Amino acid sequence: MDDVSQGARFDSSVDRKSGFITKSLLATPIQWRGKLLGVLEVVNKRDRGSFNQNDQRLLEIVPN
Repeated sequence: MDDVSQGARFDSSVDRKSGFITKSLLATPIQWRGKLLGVLEVVNKRDRGSFNQNDQRLLEIVPN
């Protein structure tokens, strides 16, 4: 999807409160010893495009 804000699961309340405009989003879980500690999210790719599989693989390296 080119614009996540148009997705059925998107919650626009944070954008409305902050004035930020979310277009693209990529998230991965942060786990330690089998426990979920949180989620790492990156928002709005710099080139204004969509995140791709290479972006996803890179992000998954960070919290592990």
